[in-house]
Amino acid sequence: MTGRERLTAFVAAQREDLLRAAEQVRLSEDIEAVHDFRVATRRLRTVLRSAPAFFEAEWADRVQAELDRLGPAFGPLRDFDVFVERLREDASTLDDDDRAALEPVFELLAKDRGAARAAALAELDAPVFAQLTEALAAPALVDTDEPLDAVEVREVRRLRKAMDQIDRNAPDELLHRARIRAKRVRYVAEALEDDRVVKRAKELQDVAGEHQDAVVAEEKLRVLAERVPTAAFQLGRLVEREHERRSESRSGLRRAWKRLAKAAPAS
Repeated sequence: MTGRERLTAFVAAQREDLLRAAEQVRLSEDIEAVHDFRVATRRLRTVLRSAPAFFEAEWADRVQAELDRLGPAFGPLRDFDVFVERLREDASTLDDDDRAALEPVFELLAKDRGAARAAALAELDAPVFAQLTEALAAPALVDTDEPLDAVEVREVRRLRKAMDQIDRNAPDELLHRARIRAKRVRYVAEALEDDRVVKRAKELQDVAGEHQDAVVAEEKLRVLAERVPTAAFQLGRLVEREHERRSESRSGLRRAWKRLAKAAPAS
């Protein structure tokens, strides 16, 4: 299968996933539907950014702009879902009094999520979403001499540069950048059906993602402690737990990268 054929099939599959997830978001509160929607948009954005030589520029720019509009609408909703699920799991390990103290926190988060969901639904009902799915139904690919394998090599090289900057004292932003690079390697490898790289890139993505989730959760917990002072003590205990998770995930990052580097094509 040529690179053009692979990307045609890849775009078609992501369009189907996008439509299916959008329908589930409309009809239910299923948090996995929001996740699936976000993944489909990220996969599409990755191939457009990583393999521009394969797409007609005007079409790609238009689709990219429409995809970029969806991020601000669905990002906060997904962040709420990840955080609330994490918070509920941690709260379940506390005693009855501490869980009771956190109930006002969950009530507040439910209201915040309602606003985030309304924003996401409004974006789905906007003309831009219909225009996006229509454009994806007829992807404008062009002939190019660049092999799709070269795109994977390029993304691995970018990830390698990001990982080279990370040591035990690296700022959180560098680990987050590595996570984004690992996602791009994974999605390009998916288009190539390079299963070994997909598996190893996902492992690295998960380790870096756990670190980022802990960073975000710690920030949100501190804000909630100000908004719900009666639960400040309990939230402070959970902040300490997130700090420990950040340290643990940092220790696993280098091991995950070594496995991916071994599986990836030479860069």
